[in-house]
Amino acid sequence: GDDGIDTDQGYAGRMQFLYVMTGSAGQHGAEMDGNRGGSNPRSFPQVFNALFVGSVDSSPNPVSSDTTDNAILRLREGTGGFFGNMILANINDFGILNDDCSNEIRTHDLSTPGLVAPDFLYVSPNTIMDGNGFSYSTEVGCPGLGIAREVDPILRLVPTDANENTELLDPTTPQFTNEAQTELSPAYSNVDPIPDGDTFFEQTPYSGAFGTDNMWLAGWSFITESGQLTDITVRDDSDGGGSSSDDNDDLVVGLAVGLTLFFVILICVAVYSYFRINKYKSQYENLQLSYDKDVDAEYGEGKQGSA
Repeated sequence: GDDGIDTDQGYAGRMQFLYVMTGSAGQHGAEMDGNRGGSNPRSFPQVFNALFVGSVDSSPNPVSSDTTDNAILRLREGTGGFFGNMILANINDFGILNDDCSNEIRTHDLSTPGLVAPDFLYVSPNTIMDGNGFSYSTEVGCPGLGIAREVDPILRLVPTDANENTELLDPTTPQFTNEAQTELSPAYSNVDPIPDGDTFFEQTPYSGAFGTDNMWLAGWSFITESGQLTDITVRDDSDGGGSSSDDNDDLVVGLAVGLTLFFVILICVAVYSYFRINKYKSQYENLQLSYDKDVDAEYGEGKQGSA
């Protein structure tokens, strides 16, 4: 495997709501290149609300890469960029590898003097990184990046060795961590605002791709068709993702059929019980009548004998 997302040669597009799993054979969730030596046009990808999932069993053997350093994101060749509201999970080696730098400004601080696109590389210090590896690997001559929130993002159901064969997945994140719903989860804390004046990005209350219920993968992705998304995950939601109205209609019909069967069975049990009780009652009354007759007969014989 190689790269899930690849940008190069002056790419300056915007991307939001990204979900990439490298599996055990993939090397990078994204490799984002500039132009060598800082030549123009410099790449300036802008990414918000991305969830990159690695694997603790990562052992890629890419034939097209010039590095054996495994990282979920590789930013290189003097690329600029703007990265916010990201979650990098299951880091085995490195979260972000920054190498082959040029004269771009690399920073976690948007107030740094001289930041003019595309000649800077900004990665939010609120980026969530979690796993067995290190958050950053920066080549000598590439100072500037190294801050992240190293916390568990609490993905609902994503194993540490997640890959294309994982039976069930739920990459959503809960909003709260307690029953009283007073403590926000890491994904809903320290959320980055979208750039001022930007009309492409949608402001969300969470980092990562889905939040608690914006399952936009449902209905059209491979992991939906393969049945890997859990039934809980495949649902409608107010953010525009989730299951289709046909899926919801099927759910309603299924519930109606299930309830109908339940009440039919309940009525059958009640009718059966009624007749069984009456049968036992009749048998009891017959036995009681027979007993009474025997007692009367025995009592009558006793009286005759005493007379």
